[in-house]
Formats: sequence, C-alpha cells, structure tokens
Amino acid sequence: MTVTGSPLDISDDEYEIFRDDVRMLLRDRAPNNLLLNDVQFTNGDIDRAVKFAVGEYNLVSPVTTVGWRLVPEPVLFLLTASYLMLSESFLQLRNQVSVPTDGLGVIGIDDKSAQYAQMRSILKEEGLNGAKQFKVQQNLESAYGSLSSGYAHVSRFRNN
Repeated sequence: MTVTGSPLDISDDEYEIFRDDVRMLLRDRAPNNLLLNDVQFTNGDIDRAVKFAVGEYNLVSPVTTVGWRLVPEPVLFLLTASYLMLSESFLQLRNQVSVPTDGLGVIGIDDKSAQYAQMRSILKEEGLNGAKQFKVQQNLESAYGSLSSGYAHVSRFRNN
C-alpha cells in the first residue's frame, strides 16, 4: 500500500494565524526567550513540523491523505509541538556538555534533552489519541445511515 501526502499550502493568512497559534502554545516569543532574544523555532521549523504532523495523522488507521486544513486543530497543534520538541531534544543532546560536579564547572544551558524528549512523548501520545478518537468518530458517523438491525425486518405479527 502506498501512502501519499498532499503538499503543504502555506501561502495564506489562515496558516499564518495557525503558525502564530503554535508559537503561543509553545510560548515561543522573543521576550520569553531571554537567552536567545529571538524565537526558538523559525517559520521553516514550524512548517516542517506541520508537514510531519500531518503525515503522522494520515498514518493513524484508517490511513488517509488529507492536508493540514482537514486535521482537527487540537490534534495538529499537539503533533506539531511534539515534532518541534523532538527536534529540540536532538539539538540539546548534541550540544550537551557534561561537567564534573566538583564545584569548578558550570552546568550548561543545553542540558535539557531528557525534558524535551519527555515533553515530546506526552504531546505525541495526546495528539495520536485525539487523532484516533476523531477517526473512530468519523467512521461511526459515516456508518450511521447505512447500518441496520436485523430487527427491522421482523414483523410485530406472527404469520403461521
């Protein structure tokens, strides 16, 4: 079975608002990032995370090929944030410097890989649970008009 995805259309105002909402969820603003004095995740980082989040959503059974607009917003937020946390955990792990605890060293600012990985796991789990619940609900709603009970064909009167 081939899984295909639709290209990410990021040229409209609706997506810009979504991108800002992701930044709000992560509190990713320059005033909040005292050490960076800038946003932590670039627009390109968020765009790639959305692409991966949509792909993750599409792989939840039943497999679909919807674009970002058709993924429920809470699910898309959580899965996008989970990919951003995964990306940051790689960066933190790569830049982590262990120092001796004899009082001569300073603990580095990039020693947060485990926390980012843990946050990623939490966000991914919540996002995938939301995706599964949404898809199950869609399946139930689509089957509602077509399923019938065997009792529909039983008469109230017995013909002997």
